[in-house]
Amino acid sequence: MEIQDLDRVRFVTRHFHDLQGLRFLVPIPRLFSHRSTGDQIMRIVGRIVLSLVFGLLPLTVSTAFGAPSAPCQIFPAEVWSGIMGYTATATPGDMNCTYASKSGGGQFRILATVSSSSEAAASAKRMQDRQEKGKHNPGLSAIDSQGTVVFSIALFQSAPTADTAAQLKKLVAAAKQHLAK
Repeated sequence: MEIQDLDRVRFVTRHFHDLQGLRFLVPIPRLFSHRSTGDQIMRIVGRIVLSLVFGLLPLTVSTAFGAPSAPCQIFPAEVWSGIMGYTATATPGDMNCTYASKSGGGQFRILATVSSSSEAAASAKRMQDRQEKGKHNPGLSAIDSQGTVVFSIALFQSAPTADTAAQLKKLVAAAKQHLAK
């Protein structure tokens, strides 16, 4: 054993955990290698899997292309502020938009994008049924759908007020109007 071999062993032992991410790439060259004898099935399977992956790529791209734009663009802070009666700032998140001010706040969230409007309506109905059975106050949130998008609106306050139901109805109507565009 030479010094280079020892250095290589030291390197691998020091960086063992860092190198684990590359482990799944090791068999890939063998799937397409013409020299590997006895691995005919592996090469065929590899080529089939690769062609399926590249064949399904356009389907995933078109599905993502059909997804709605960012929630804060669909339901801007100005619209929220106009309905709620206070000036709110919008903070985008992962398929949600949170509105905050000193007077209160809330959230618009896209729960799902499905293939048909009937499927979206059925999903919203199931979620509404589950929502009513939950521990939180159902008077502070609403779940609905527009087209193929299922969404929810929640108000951040301790208890519903006399205006909460009317405000939620207006927020849902505004969300549907903006999603229809």
